[in-house]
Amino acid sequence: MRLSSFFAFVALTISVVTAHPGGDHEHTAAERAQKEASSLLPNIDLHVHEPIAAFETQRMLKRNRLRKRQTPTSTAAEPHYSTIQNTTCLTAPEVIEGPYYINNEYVRTDLTEDQAGVKIVLDIGVIDTVTCTPLPNVFVELWGANATGQYGGFSTGDNTHVHTETFLRGGYYTNANGIVEITTLYPGYYDGRTAHIHTMIHKDWKQHANG
Repeated sequence: MRLSSFFAFVALTISVVTAHPGGDHEHTAAERAQKEASSLLPNIDLHVHEPIAAFETQRMLKRNRLRKRQTPTSTAAEPHYSTIQNTTCLTAPEVIEGPYYINNEYVRTDLTEDQAGVKIVLDIGVIDTVTCTPLPNVFVELWGANATGQYGGFSTGDNTHVHTETFLRGGYYTNANGIVEITTLYPGYYDGRTAHIHTMIHKDWKQHANG
């Protein structure tokens, strides 16, 4: 059908040129080129939007499947490393905790929930600085800002806990080799701080029935 329309358009152009031999041929050619380009726009638009729509559909289906599998108390996957890779047995200076800590968050290994951003998988090893041996069954807690610099549970630009969001908060306990693997997002920047993730280690911890 497109081919027939093209021939009909060419025939019409020829008849116009024949009827007006003294016309502006360059102007006519430019108009013809413009009309031909315009006729292709719907097809170009269709070819561009169809793959994007298909990609978005698949992305949402995948996200929904992950959401159904993700529970507040999801079990831990095997860490990538079976032993701690850095055996340095020195304590690092404790830095500012910041105003965005919330106690008693979920026991889970995937903290991302429905937040957009660059996922990072952290294999964290904990060493007893007294014995310099791996420390099993200690709770590794993380919290951090999302891609826009917002902390779950707090208003933008405020350190008052006013919301119930739990994104990018939680943690899990180390295995027998002192390792735990946690998935979170690369933290966003907010005024006054470089990008960072907070970490806290709990030796005495207990999991409640609600996760």
